[in-house]
Amino acid sequence: MKRTPPSPNDVLRVPVHRTLERRLATVANRLGEDELAALLLIAERVAKGETPYGRLDVARDRRDFSREALEEVADALFYIAADLIRCGRGRRRAAGSGPEGSTR
Repeated sequence: MKRTPPSPNDVLRVPVHRTLERRLATVANRLGEDELAALLLIAERVAKGETPYGRLDVARDRRDFSREALEEVADALFYIAADLIRCGRGRRRAAGSGPEGSTR
């Protein structure tokens, strides 16, 4: 799906957009570095998503956001579990216990 050019309605939304930017800046000014880094990561992912999906328009977008969120969370949990397993095996190897660190 290609990025869609701004519609005539987008021009009417400029004051709303500026208001949202000001509100976001106000909140950002109250946050610490780590909170800002987390929000920046999310914002960068949203911007990256504009390339394949276009600008978000929840009134017209027919994706099932709840279903997509469930799938994404399930994927994230899988990746976290895999990483925890990897980290656990690394600790066992370093300690020399278990089959990974065994010399038998």
